[in-house]
Amino acid sequence: VPHILVVGHYDCGAVRGSIGQPDDGGLGIVENWLRNIRDVARFHREEIMSIEDHESRVRKLVRLNVQEQCLNIFKVGTVQRRRMQSYMKQNYALP
Repeated sequence: VPHILVVGHYDCGAVRGSIGQPDDGGLGIVENWLRNIRDVARFHREEIMSIEDHESRVRKLVRLNVQEQCLNIFKVGTVQRRRMQSYMKQNYALP
């Protein structure tokens, strides 16, 4: 796979659910997706809560979630190995 795309979309039900639902496990398997978004919300709580408008808050969380998931790509073993291979071959790691 030569490229990985990480995307998000406004009006995302998972982002809305992560803000609007308590973290009690009551949503079943959906909790697996919400956990990551809730982590992003927790990491950026001050920034998100400084936004007064609820819809703007949700949109900001969508953008922050995409940024955080882009960083998470670098934690995947396959990506780390490919970056190391490019570094060894070209003396720099692919982004």
